[in-house]
Amino acid sequence: PESQPQIEAFPGMAQPKGRRRCAKGIVLGLITAALAAVLAPILQAFATPPKAIQRSSLRQLVGGGLVLGGIEEADAQEVQFASTGEELKLNENFRVEYPDSGIGEDFFFCGGGSTGPGNLGVDRPRIAYVDPKSVAYAQGLRIGDELVWASKFDNEFYLGEQMTRMEAEEMDSRIRSLALSTQEGLRQTAPGLSFNFKNRGAIQPGQPAKDFKLESVRGAEFTLKELLKGNEFLVLFFRPGFKVARASDIELIRALRRSQVEFAKLGATVATISPDGSQLAQVLGYENKVDFPMLMDPKFDGSDNVAIEYGAGKSGLRAYGYVTERMAYVIDKNGIVQAVIPGIPQLADKKKIISHIADVARIIGGDFDTVKKAASPKPRSSEQMLNALVGKGQPPGRDD
Repeated sequence: PESQPQIEAFPGMAQPKGRRRCAKGIVLGLITAALAAVLAPILQAFATPPKAIQRSSLRQLVGGGLVLGGIEEADAQEVQFASTGEELKLNENFRVEYPDSGIGEDFFFCGGGSTGPGNLGVDRPRIAYVDPKSVAYAQGLRIGDELVWASKFDNEFYLGEQMTRMEAEEMDSRIRSLALSTQEGLRQTAPGLSFNFKNRGAIQPGQPAKDFKLESVRGAEFTLKELLKGNEFLVLFFRPGFKVARASDIELIRALRRSQVEFAKLGATVATISPDGSQLAQVLGYENKVDFPMLMDPKFDGSDNVAIEYGAGKSGLRAYGYVTERMAYVIDKNGIVQAVIPGIPQLADKKKIISHIADVARIIGGDFDTVKKAASPKPRSSEQMLNALVGKGQPPGRDD
């Protein structure tokens, strides 16, 4: 008010309370305005639909990774989706949409259940089966394709990074439940579901297998045609290699060696393909007494990489640059793919690896329990353990 005495400020002299409050109000107002300007794009990113082409603000905040699916891509470019009717390119993202209905038995997942530290863009759920008459198949979904994220159309709920931790059975159940749901938590939502998949380019059952020529750990070179000779089937196991998944790879190699007789009874030749270099692969093969073709596929440029040609190789990952994911192919003697088994986590434990091998054997007529037993290490007797303690045998737990 005009009647209030005007007091000039001098050093050390306290300001009147009214003026101090006014100054605080101005400062708080400026801070609030600044925070609003900074947070506006962030809040907008969370408020908009979780589609890759609309998440540039959120992507910048997390350093260029597509956080919804946990992908660690090599670049921070916006994901471009294939247009309807276009032929999908390798590693191209595409949508599969169920606008107002459930999924039924149109497709099923395998893989998932990641056990690795952090999210490395691997071990994502993949398609194990898709009905050729389904809506999903008509939109381009094929065996081996990789799930990136799934979202309700009103964007009240999505499955993204957390899905790599789900086992395949849990993912199948969760996806079907989510597609039919009209309420998630306290929020009302409409039925239906939208998916973002990545085309992994797996060779489909009924298609001819792609020829290759690779060196084995013993120095011999093998072509697809040579591996197909003399048996009814060739079973190719793609594996990550010694550098990425040492313990799990050793378990796979040992289990395949132990189950060789069962596969031979089924008329099948077994071979593995990994990105290991020659010296490392030779040591691994020698130490584990490998008696089947262990093939080396160390070229990562895509032009000569067999794993990428078969949909098992994956490049552009920040952590590794390139990995070969676990995957199995059953190819008949005429070179036609009979089954594709996208598989299990990179760091799968012994139990999962042995079950995976038994599942593959079952596809070509084997008995799951018989093959599982053959692939499992034999239990040590008490005499063997005592001998090991006094230096007369291998330590308990060693595979022989």
